[in-house]
Amino acid sequence: MSVCRSRWCGSSGIGEALAKEYSRRGAYVVLSARRAAELERVRSELAAPERCLTVVYDITDFDGAGRVAATVLEQTSHVDVLINNAGIDYKDWVANTPLSIYQKLIDVDYYGNIALTLELLPSLRPGAQVVAVSSVNGLLSDKCSSAYAAAKHALLGFYDALRAERSDLRVSVIAPGYIKTPITLNSLNGQRQDLR
Repeated sequence: MSVCRSRWCGSSGIGEALAKEYSRRGAYVVLSARRAAELERVRSELAAPERCLTVVYDITDFDGAGRVAATVLEQTSHVDVLINNAGIDYKDWVANTPLSIYQKLIDVDYYGNIALTLELLPSLRPGAQVVAVSSVNGLLSDKCSSAYAAAKHALLGFYDALRAERSDLRVSVIAPGYIKTPITLNSLNGQRQDLR
């Protein structure tokens, strides 16, 4: 197997910024998201677009996670850094948030996040890094953020357990504060009242 420094990132916001920085530093980058046009746009803006694999994948297609992992491993031989960054947000009061919203955010922000980790886990070599992007709301929820905060908080429990079990891996959970990215602009807003 050839050695490659592969980083798995995304097509907008934090994922896009990381992909561009890793490419600038000479990494082979794997971009994965559900929008092919956005993947191609980001690939074309990388420092080395020829050192990039794009994989169209909706992270709520849990059955497809194995296929995606197999495709990436076939092309790259291994993954050095997996960055799980996809997510959606929802803003409304707890009393106004239906169970279906909690289910949707858990599917995307939690299950979608861990699905690829679970598929790639057997192939990750000692020293590989697994990164989950949570949120400061995953540590301390704010009003009108119950669904988002719950899903992001679940990541902490999962990755804390993974870190305890796999000391050969570098497992990180990042909890950024507010960043103006598409997740904020595209938040699934409910019929919220004044948030002050």
